[in-house]
Amino acid sequence: FVLFAGYVETYSLLFAASALYVYVAIRCVSGAVAPLYPAIVLSFAICVHVAAISLVPSLFALVYVRRDQLEPRVIGSIAIMPVLVIGLLLLLDYPFSGGDEGLLVSQHLLPIWSVGTMTVAYALLDGPHLADIANALFLAAPAFVVGIPLVIGRRNWDRLDLWLGTLCIPPLLMTWVINPEIGAFRDWDILAYPALFLTVALGRWVSNPTSRSRRDMVLLVGVSVLHLAPWARVNANEEMAVLRFRTLLETTSLTARGEAYGWDSLGTLYRESDRQAEAYAVYLKALSIVPEHARMQRAAGHAAGELGRFDDAVRHFEAAMLTIVDDDTLVTNYAKALLKAGRYTDASTLFREVLAGDPGQADVERLLALAVFRDGNYDEALELAEGIAAKYPPGKVEDHVMAGSIYGLRRKSAAAIHAFDQALAIDPGNVDALNRLGSVYLAVNKPAVSLD
Repeated sequence: FVLFAGYVETYSLLFAASALYVYVAIRCVSGAVAPLYPAIVLSFAICVHVAAISLVPSLFALVYVRRDQLEPRVIGSIAIMPVLVIGLLLLLDYPFSGGDEGLLVSQHLLPIWSVGTMTVAYALLDGPHLADIANALFLAAPAFVVGIPLVIGRRNWDRLDLWLGTLCIPPLLMTWVINPEIGAFRDWDILAYPALFLTVALGRWVSNPTSRSRRDMVLLVGVSVLHLAPWARVNANEEMAVLRFRTLLETTSLTARGEAYGWDSLGTLYRESDRQAEAYAVYLKALSIVPEHARMQRAAGHAAGELGRFDDAVRHFEAAMLTIVDDDTLVTNYAKALLKAGRYTDASTLFREVLAGDPGQADVERLLALAVFRDGNYDEALELAEGIAAKYPPGKVEDHVMAGSIYGLRRKSAAAIHAFDQALAIDPGNVDALNRLGSVYLAVNKPAVSLD
């Protein structure tokens, strides 16, 4: 859980909900709580992240070990829980269907033999895949990896041990059959998930109060501390961690796919740290390896735009649009790059296309108004600016500044002053509006007001 705390996605909630499920379920096995409670917690966990579906077999096993104490109707109501949750996800428009490409689940399953696309790093039976799973377990559950030999020959398994088996095995199988490429290959999102349940099971297996098990516990806690302390120490210095990562990319033998994703990850870090020049250079390294990768072309376009290299940004967005189709956000970003590159007519055409598909986008309307204004179409720009302010009152400063600027160009000083006053009512300290208003007052021979 600590590894994922604060992560942008829902993994911290998934791990917390899963840990709570394990706690409540163990209490249920011992008879302290009814099976309905772990069913409710598991329902929440599945809604947080569908990876929790791998815990459903453990819920059925839990009902099985408590079957003598439950009425048939209670067993039935608990058993239909996954159906109800999946129905809820369908109501929330969760994309179980992948459209023309088949079921979403099938898209994330590793192929058994052959690798044919850029989104698959290896096949189901490849050695590197099994090595990645083992590596993730060493990193996420070192106590389990070291301690499992201590309990392999254990006898006298009870019903809690049966339940722990159904808890641990499905998530581990999931990491074997699911393609770990969600954001990048060898992603911890999938590979680290079973570590929580394996560690809980190991704690149960060595928890008997004997001198041998106490020594075992000392060994396992020591292994965990020896793993955690250097890990935290090594990664405490962000700059050194980034340097190590970059050095590994430059010096180690990686597949082209793996190296490209590494540069992509580093570029994202640089962009988020506002180191745009370094980010753009890194994205170019990635694109030199996989030039057809649309997401990297898109990221490179953003970085180039931040650097003021608008022609390069246009080129990258055009390359991304060869693969990514019907994405209004990409089209809008492409049009913004065209606008900044001085291609006003092309930009306004694209903004119109976006608004034709979804008219209620005020920010795109503002960009269209700016594009036609820069292109010299003042009548349309004025109509757009005033229309936006009317539809979304009181509008934004830029709506009124644009209207005031156009009125100023037409020598309609009173209308210009009114527009700039509206802008200053929204933001009294807006420098652009104050500057333009001062120019209008100077033009109408009111230098004292202008100076003010």
